[in-house]
Amino acid sequence: MPLVSVDHADTLRNPADETDVAEDVRLGPAVRGDELPAELRRREDRLAAIRAAQARLEAAQRAADAARGRQPGQTRNPKGGRPYKRAYGEPDEKSQSNFTDLESGIMKTGNEGFQQCYNAQAAVDAEHQLLVATDVTANASDQGGLPVLLDQVRETFETQPETVLADAGYCNERDLADLETRGVDGYVAAGREDKGVAGRDLEKHPATGRMVEKLSTPAGRAVYAERKWLSEAPYGWVKHVLGFRRFSLRGLAQVRGEWDLVCLAGERQASARADGGVTGRLFGSADRNRSCESRRFEGCTACFRFAPPAGRKSPARRPRKTP
Repeated sequence: MPLVSVDHADTLRNPADETDVAEDVRLGPAVRGDELPAELRRREDRLAAIRAAQARLEAAQRAADAARGRQPGQTRNPKGGRPYKRAYGEPDEKSQSNFTDLESGIMKTGNEGFQQCYNAQAAVDAEHQLLVATDVTANASDQGGLPVLLDQVRETFETQPETVLADAGYCNERDLADLETRGVDGYVAAGREDKGVAGRDLEKHPATGRMVEKLSTPAGRAVYAERKWLSEAPYGWVKHVLGFRRFSLRGLAQVRGEWDLVCLAGERQASARADGGVTGRLFGSADRNRSCESRRFEGCTACFRFAPPAGRKSPARRPRKTP
């Protein structure tokens, strides 16, 4: 075996050390030089993301199966019936998981089909048409949203509204019963005008039955009709004046903060115009980060009417024009 002297080893090692130092300066110390090519590395990362998404879908399906009372290994309902179509914890073929924003949800939009969205909620004061409570969910349904908004109002203003007007999306037996428990005079549509309450057993849903009876009277319909111009104007300012139609941030917590900021800017703009002040936009209409995956917002609004202070009559309310 040939022997290498110390001096000869240093002669070989010194250029290698100098090359390492130069590459660290040029490429950074984190680059070793033996990494996979960019194309192969992208494939590895993509495969890891797909496996992570599959694991999330399987975990969600296991939780859903367990919530229905199904046990691992069961192939059919123990109470009888047909065999299950899939194994325990196996996701449906149409199940999906988002790679970009895990907390957003797939929702049907008005003119763009199904999109990755958040559902923005807001409560409007009927007298001044100011937004008094906001929320964002990843659920396409608005059910369960009214108690959240009412709790926000009570925490912020230490009072609760006298009257609540809300569309059919908010209607469900639990929330209507909650309005009665709170002593709030609610006007919540029990169904769309073309569908009504067909298919609902009003005997099993007494709060819904009482709401249907209230809205079937001329007085109830007249009160509910005010919702169209009381609650929709703020969304007109947000969408058409501020140009806000999609979220730029990711994650439910950050999106809620973004929605609060947008609502604050919309109210500031509306107040400035009403006072004869600034007529330009607070910030221009933007594409809202279209290079990333679309995260549109689908908004719903409830209208709250508060009792006027003692000794003061509530002024006549006129609709604020929507631009």
